[in-house]
Amino acid sequence: MKNSKISVIIPVYNGEEFLEDCLNSVLNNTYKNIEIIVINDGSTDKTSEILKKYQNYNFKIIEQENSGVSQARNTGLKTATGDYIMFLDADDIINNDYLESLIKTLHKNKLDIIKSSYGNFKITTKNIELISYFKDNYYEIKHDDIDNIFINTTKLNSSCMQLIDINLIKNYQIYFSENIGFGEDFIFTYTLFKKAKRIGYLNNNGYLCRINNQSASRTGKIKKQIKNSIDCINAYQILVNKHNVYKVYKKILLHINYLIRNIEIKNITFETYKRELSILFNSVEWEKLKKVSINFKEIPFKNRLFCQLIYNEKYEKIWFFTKIYALLKK
Repeated sequence: MKNSKISVIIPVYNGEEFLEDCLNSVLNNTYKNIEIIVINDGSTDKTSEILKKYQNYNFKIIEQENSGVSQARNTGLKTATGDYIMFLDADDIINNDYLESLIKTLHKNKLDIIKSSYGNFKITTKNIELISYFKDNYYEIKHDDIDNIFINTTKLNSSCMQLIDINLIKNYQIYFSENIGFGEDFIFTYTLFKKAKRIGYLNNNGYLCRINNQSASRTGKIKKQIKNSIDCINAYQILVNKHNVYKVYKKILLHINYLIRNIEIKNITFETYKRELSILFNSVEWEKLKKVSINFKEIPFKNRLFCQLIYNEKYEKIWFFTKIYALLKK
């Protein structure tokens, strides 16, 4: 374990507010054989100035034109010289013993990947919501269960909260899809899981995700959210087989419900909204979803009505409830 190097890859775009918290949390880890790779993805704020403070540490700082998080992560992968890879978002932090805990568990159980639980915390409070999928402190994921796990939960989708053997990535040339805006994390992690021989899951909430309700991932411009909805359908095709088509498309509909519900509707007219929404409803991807008959009683109650409206393409009512939802978020 002492000889294993961990490459921590941190893509950042306009991260001045929380970047130092993130970087210091890595530097303060008890496990010291680490390589910290920060990819500044064309930031226009003070990110570059902050990174200059860390030039004397064991950092690799890469400046590039804004190309998106997937391309930035791929840059980090191609730069990494570590035995293991961990991705960390620039507004998140890790506890002091997080890396050591993961690598000990990985080596002890001879794993290709160790995935962990995590905690969510809002920028306005210190209260942490613990997010876990398995109840046991340690659980080894069986290969035959991988598809059902990814159908039943999104808690394992993230490329963060895990240590990955670099040989798994290099041998199978597994990188992030750079031409999609939604689902790239899922495709990357799912592909890794399918190729790995042994995968472990550790209930260690040492990875802390900062929740910001105003972030771009939660609220988006209409063109972006419509494209993301189409990307979502395409991304989850990797899971579809003759036995699980219904479950996968029900999951996709829930994702699209989330994306459309979070469209920024300020300063756009209903005509614009309808025109953009029709791009989704007229797409070949949407036709695939509509071929599956959804039992809406199986949709969680809080999402049921909006999912029905989207599935039945009720433009006016979707518009109305999107406005209501935007007011409730304020």
